[in-house]
Amino acid sequence: MTTTSKKKPKVSQNLKQTGFSFLAPEAKRVSIAGTLNQWDPSSYPMKKG
Repeated sequence: MTTTSKKKPKVSQNLKQTGFSFLAPEAKRVSIAGTLNQWDPSSYPMKKG
């Protein structure tokens, strides 16, 4: 399952970190993939918090 957000990201010139929430109670795992990690979902696995 792939989910995309419909909210526009906040942009800052001094960006140090970012955060978001993801509601998927049945997901076995969630990862971040994009040009920042050559689209490798194993690079940035998320932790339940």
